[in-house]
Amino acid sequence: MKSKVWIGNLGKYNEGVLMGEWVPLPIDEEAQNKLFKRIGLEYYDDAGNLIETGYEEYFIGDYDFESSVHIVDIHYLIYFDPTIRGLNDFAAWLARWEHDCKESQQNAEELLAAIIEYTSDVGMILDSKVEDWLLHSDIQSAYDLGRMLVFERDFVNATPNEKHQLTMYFNFESYGEDELYNISGMLTHYGLLEHFD
Repeated sequence: MKSKVWIGNLGKYNEGVLMGEWVPLPIDEEAQNKLFKRIGLEYYDDAGNLIETGYEEYFIGDYDFESSVHIVDIHYLIYFDPTIRGLNDFAAWLARWEHDCKESQQNAEELLAAIIEYTSDVGMILDSKVEDWLLHSDIQSAYDLGRMLVFERDFVNATPNEKHQLTMYFNFESYGEDELYNISGMLTHYGLLEHFD
């Protein structure tokens, strides 16, 4: 997952002039200094002297987040700390998130999208670790959960013929709905999300 933000000159914007650029995250100090120079903000020259332009403040005007799934409300995370330092922290968190998801063989984008659907608590999301969550993308309904609990966890050791008969008579959906109350998490658009406190 890659993200970029549009950073603009706030003073120029207030004067009716739109000066800014798209910047990929993270942005280091050297790139930030060059950006500030290009968009008319105070910057440091090659000798390290501060060049005053009369414009000091920037603003984050927009963002672009590349993902194979549409992550609703990702802007809450990106704008949690709308400073360049905060955006760099978010980019570093995102890189760790992707690495840890790869290590635990979870889909980073779908897991993050499911978590954002589960909670709007940005602090909770940014403080959590991948191992705090498990996304069962194959469980899309209470019926799926009930069926999985009965068959895949061997609650019933049944022969294939007995499983066929169970499928005809057992109410997997009701059983799954009951079990959803015992799970810390919820059914999301990406599957069943479990949260381990």
